[in-house]
Amino acid sequence: LIKDKNNDTLIYSQKITTGIKSIDLQNRSVRLGRVRLIRPVVKLITDSTGMMNLTWYLDLIKSPNDSTKSAKIKFLIDQVDISDARFSLINLTAPKGQTKIDFNNLNLSRINGIIEDFKVQNDTTAFNIYDLGLRESGGFILKKMSSNVVLANQSIILKSLHLNCDSSIINISKLGLIADSSGSFGKFADEVKLDLLLEKSLISTSDLQYFLPLPEGLEESVWLSGKIFGTIAELRGRNIELSYRKHTHLNCDFDLSGL
Repeated sequence: LIKDKNNDTLIYSQKITTGIKSIDLQNRSVRLGRVRLIRPVVKLITDSTGMMNLTWYLDLIKSPNDSTKSAKIKFLIDQVDISDARFSLINLTAPKGQTKIDFNNLNLSRINGIIEDFKVQNDTTAFNIYDLGLRESGGFILKKMSSNVVLANQSIILKSLHLNCDSSIINISKLGLIADSSGSFGKFADEVKLDLLLEKSLISTSDLQYFLPLPEGLEESVWLSGKIFGTIAELRGRNIELSYRKHTHLNCDFDLSGL
């Protein structure tokens, strides 16, 4: 258990086991084998002063002799098994979100899955996800997810992404979420740029309503493919193919402003 300055939980795990494959001090490299996390909890909270608890903790343990020019450690894990995890991302300075999933008060539970080939080098983190499932406090359910993931420079890049939600089956060749800063995710619709290459997918408004302010009671599904880019507020689409029920089909490009 690691607590933050407000005596709240920052990181907790009921049990952690790991196999150590190699520790190379000369080349500043650490490699672990299989890591098992039993009921882990991570809570990232930005308090009323605007400081995130993780930033406070990292500053606390930082050595005064640390140099930005020192060599970075290469950290690798062959496999991580996650069992019944919880994750929170809370910003106490931000206003309440306008959608069912509030990215300023995000609470995920029942997180289970496998992560393989986890690598941290310099400012880039990369890994592969298999059979990831979770539940969001607003009601959204992700039954299964697999993807290749790269996190670098405030951006999230996912390739070969497959999502099985409550009512949707989504196949994505590439999904990029590009932000100027971590705070941009609190203004997702206006500040986070999308770069999406969507293969033929079944998309239901019952799942989409958690991310977009759709009308209440709207329950429809469409088959959709194409390239979509820009912010949600200024959205562009190219080579879009859409099928709705039996007799409605649409092939188009689009430019939408002011969503």
